[in-house]
Amino acid sequence: MFLPESFYADFPFSGRDWISTLGPYDEHLVRDVGELNLAFSVLLAFAAILLARRLSRLHRAALRVHTMQTHAFSAGDNLAQLVSLGLQVVLPAAILFGIVLRGSSGRKEI
Repeated sequence: MFLPESFYADFPFSGRDWISTLGPYDEHLVRDVGELNLAFSVLLAFAAILLARRLSRLHRAALRVHTMQTHAFSAGDNLAQLVSLGLQVVLPAAILFGIVLRGSSGRKEI
């Protein structure tokens, strides 16, 4: 959102071109995508805090869109992209699973 040309040319880091591979540069579109990603981060944070299933389902649906955009990338870039996106689902799920386990093995009410 803040450095659209740099994001377009060098995301996820210098020498990689995950964004520029997908089409010509459009500053408006790149800024919109940056803002959308920030919004998804806020959405995911609220889903984790509130443990709201609807919010986490919405976030997973948005991530699925990325898994369909593999045609323009090398095998290594596809693997890196899909692993990094998968961690956004797996890590919160593991944390929630740990919370549930801790809660079920805690004090029992009589």
